[in-house]
Amino acid sequence: MSATVPVNPKPFLNQLTGKQVLVKLKWGMEYKGFLVSTDAYMNLQLASTEEFIDGKFAGNLGEVFIRYASRYTLGAVFEPRAMVPRPALHTDLDSPWTRGNPNSVFE
Repeated sequence: MSATVPVNPKPFLNQLTGKQVLVKLKWGMEYKGFLVSTDAYMNLQLASTEEFIDGKFAGNLGEVFIRYASRYTLGAVFEPRAMVPRPALHTDLDSPWTRGNPNSVFE
């Protein structure tokens, strides 16, 4: 069994500054906004904040201050990127690399 290594959360918070985050409070409310700043007590300042209650949009709040005493869970919000096309796999049945070919290296 591997030992749990404690990690300092302050560098993690500093890396998220300026990025969109999702904060979930111990009471279940969620706030999505841009992390403006944090302090030594791990309080959060969010801008352009939206509130979600029971997973449903409850309104725009603008600038919000969340105290760490609220026992929050914090995560970064990753917006999906445009799909980058990958090169097609080689599917030529005459290839020696294709399964089913008697000369294939897989058989």
